[in-house]
Amino acid sequence: MAPDASWDVDARRMFGWASPVPEGRYLDYLTERGWTFPRGGRLFFQVNHSSVLAEIAQMLLEP
Repeated sequence: MAPDASWDVDARRMFGWASPVPEGRYLDYLTERGWTFPRGGRLFFQVNHSSVLAEIAQMLLEP
């Protein structure tokens, strides 16, 4: 998956640094909550809403 051509250079750079979505715990957690990822997707989120930030934080904190 490639970054969107409309993104600025810094957003494209950060996307390049983002980890691919791994099979297992994180993918399971997010898909159970209705998230979808294209093949080759990355853990790159635009977190400008507190509800999205809370959901991502919860994913990272769950055992």
